[in-house]
Formats: sequence, C-alpha cells, structure tokens
Amino acid sequence: MLRDVLAIAIGRLTRRALLLVRPGGGTAIPGRVVERLSPDLLVRILRQPRLVVVTGSNGKGTTTKMLAAILRAHGVDLWTNRMAGNITRGLLSELITVVDARGRFPHELAVLEVDEAYSAVLLERTGVDTTVLLNVMLDQLHRWGSPDRAAEYLARTARATGGALVLNRDDGHLRAIGTDPAGGLRAEVRWFGLAPALLAALPHGNGSAPYFGPDHGGPAVGASTTEVLAVDGRSAVLGLSGDGELEVGLPSPGVHLAADSAAAVEAARAVLRERFDPEVADAALTAETSMFARGEVAEIRGVPTRLLLMKSPPTAQANLDVLPGSPEQLMVIAGKDLPDPSLLWPVDWSAVDRVRVVTGQQAQEMALRLVYSGIRVDEVIEDVGRAAERFTALPPPTDGLRTVVFTAEGMRTFRRLLGLHGASTKAAPEDAA
Repeated sequence: MLRDVLAIAIGRLTRRALLLVRPGGGTAIPGRVVERLSPDLLVRILRQPRLVVVTGSNGKGTTTKMLAAILRAHGVDLWTNRMAGNITRGLLSELITVVDARGRFPHELAVLEVDEAYSAVLLERTGVDTTVLLNVMLDQLHRWGSPDRAAEYLARTARATGGALVLNRDDGHLRAIGTDPAGGLRAEVRWFGLAPALLAALPHGNGSAPYFGPDHGGPAVGASTTEVLAVDGRSAVLGLSGDGELEVGLPSPGVHLAADSAAAVEAARAVLRERFDPEVADAALTAETSMFARGEVAEIRGVPTRLLLMKSPPTAQANLDVLPGSPEQLMVIAGKDLPDPSLLWPVDWSAVDRVRVVTGQQAQEMALRLVYSGIRVDEVIEDVGRAAERFTALPPPTDGLRTVVFTAEGMRTFRRLLGLHGASTKAAPEDAA
C-alpha cells in the first residue's frame, strides 16, 4: 500500500532526526508518526511471521531477552524488540528499521515483549503462536485500579493464542486462566514455576497479587513444566519434565531471574519441540547479559555502578532482597512515574542503612519513607542532574561498587544525562549483587 510506503519512509526520517538531536531518547515518537499515517501497519507487519509474545506485570524484558537468546542459539531466524518499547508506538519505532520499504518482514519468527493491555488489543487482531504470561502483580494501580483488570487483559491474550500458552504456576490469576474449563483456550497449556520449598523460603513471597476467585485445581497431570529447583548466586537448577535437570547461568543473582529463565526455557521448548537441546539452552543463558538496570553493572565515570530498577513495589523488593548488605554508596531516584507516593511504603528497605542521595520529583516522599525506617539520608536533591553529579563525584567506594536504585522514569532521565545508551555494561558479579 502506498500509505504504508510513505509512513515507513517518514517514520525512518523522523527517527534519524531524533537520534541526531537526542541520542538514546524519543524512541516512541517515530512510531507515533507512523501510527497516524498508517493506523493498521503494525497489524499487517505482525501477521507475517510466527509470533511469540511475552507479557505480564514484571520480568517481560528479561524473559524476552533470554528466550530470544535460546532460540537464536538453536539457529532460529528471528527478530526481537530490544529497546523495551512494548506498546504499539514503541514496536513500530523499531519495526520500521527491520521491514523493507513496503513493510515486508524478513524473519521467520518475531519474539516480542508486549504490554499487558496492548497484548490483548493487538493479538486479538493478529493471532499469536506462543504466549508467555509471567505474573499479575500489584503494579500500576493508578492505571489498572485492580490487578483483576490486568488479569482480564491477559486472559484475552491467552484466548488469542493458537499454539502454546506458557503460564506461571505460582500466580493465582494465571493458574485460574490456565485451568478454567470455561476459559475458552485453544492453545496447549504449559507451565513454569518454583519448587514449593523454594517458593516458601522467599522472605517476601514471589510478588504475585492475591487471587480471590474460584479455584479450578492445579495444572493437568502430564502438562509440560519447567521448575526452578535451586538457586545459588548466578546459577540455577531447572527441572524439565521429560528432559531431566538443567543447570543454567543467570545474568545476576535472584530467584526472580531464575523464574524468568524457567519461563524462557519452557517457551523455547514449546517453540522448538524436538529440536530443543538443553545444552544449547544452557550455553545461551550463561552467555546472556543483563537488561539495563536489571541487576547489571555499568562503568560510570570510572567506577562500576550497579543499576537496579524499582518499577513497582514487587520489583523493588526483589532487587533489594538480593543485596548482600547495605551498599556503601547508594543513590535512589524516585521519578514522576510514582503518581501515588503510598506505593513506596510496602517495600521493606531493611537491607539498607544509609542512602547518600535521594533525587527525582518524588524525592521528598522517598526520603520520608526511608527516614521512617531509620535509614540515614545524607542529601535530598530533587534535580536528577545535580544529584547525579554529586553522587558520581564521591570518592570511589572501598568496596569498589556504587549502587543506583530508580523508578522507570528516573532510569530514563539518568541514562540520558550520563549517556548510558552507549555505556559499557556487564552482569553484576556474585559478590556485588
């Protein structure tokens, strides 16, 4: 269609102009332009390849990255969204760099991280071969009102899936989706989860929202399952139904990352079927690095700096729970994406005894929360730029590692100010995360 050709061309020009003006920023703007010019282009593009979609409240980016790595290691020709733009505009911004001038998609498979609501709206129009539903958490309540509403969108996504549906066995909302006899599912239901003893040992649980609906029983006997049996630092042992055990490397320590790896492995088994090779999957996961701010370390002004995302209370808690002790130098960035400061209060900060700098538009509320827990706060500087300068000017810590905890908006601001879109990053070492 001529409209598609024009939209792609103008979108590409917009993207180039933005990269000149603001490197590392404005990733959704080209997609917004394309969406206005050709509203159905995204649907037409995504109807071409086999679709594999990862969605849920948290862990989407990490799981998608892991899954793509496993499939690539098996020789699958695929494309995945790498910039974490998981709504339609963000997807289009990346896809216009992949398709040809007429919108033809050149790969066999598309492995996509997609927002919970957009996954339902989009995939009901395109269909999807394999879907991974990770969790339903107390996340973005200003948007959802209730986690039940997020679960309703995920149920729609599940019904749009035609091949395999990979669900978190330990999440009540998702277990109900997979076991409800009246749920209208067409796909083969597969599972991932934590061994019961491992789940019970988590100090703050797995973060899933409470489920108060009807209990339809557990997974069907014989359903394909990948289970996390043990976690030790940056390695985990997975139990694969029918395929024995598999020890895999993790990008950073944490049971939540082991759960993501189990989801990725089970999804890869669903896509590859008899082609799945546990040794190839292990090598792919062990070589995989962290997503930005998901426990990874960036070299910032000559000092290794651990970056931890506080996207929601459950993700903040999961990241704090893997700290080996109170960081010597810690900065917390609480951005404007915390519309309700009460979201700060459920998180247990007892792993921390001192914060050097608190910054961001919600800095005062964040500092209040920390002080109420008896945590020493050295400075509150609302301007993130000035705070970052002050923090990075501190003498190098004796333990060799700084730590920054930030909300998603704080992360974007911090990245832009310090030029981290091109930073040298690596996974956090076991003794540092």
